[in-house]
Amino acid sequence: MENAKELKSLLVGVKQKVVEDSVAVELINHALSNLEQGVNIEKVVFDLKRDLNNYSLSHNFKLSQPLTELQLKLDENPDKWRDAGLTGSI
Repeated sequence: MENAKELKSLLVGVKQKVVEDSVAVELINHALSNLEQGVNIEKVVFDLKRDLNNYSLSHNFKLSQPLTELQLKLDENPDKWRDAGLTGSI
């Protein structure tokens, strides 16, 4: 579950930086909510990446610096988030 804690910490940090962007806050809150509900972390990451792509598309392919950093961190090591859920901890 260490990766889930790390992702949650990352999301909370980004959320604080984009607090004035209600759409960005909403997509981060959705990911945080899914983590809290115990959704598989790979699904949370997949959905978050999809949401970031949709956000970018609706904002003329522009992401704020914190969202760009988040997207890069999610993409930098795809296996980092693997086996972080309940099935990976057994």
